[in-house]
Amino acid sequence: AAAGVYQFLFVCLPLKMRGATGSPVRPIAIA
Repeated sequence: AAAGVYQFLFVCLPLKMRGATGSPVRPIAIA
């Protein structure tokens, strides 16, 4: 943190849409 560098886990969750070929995503960053 002193050097301005942080670590996190990036998770990209798709929305559950029945009958769709694609969907918007819900990006989540877990520190």
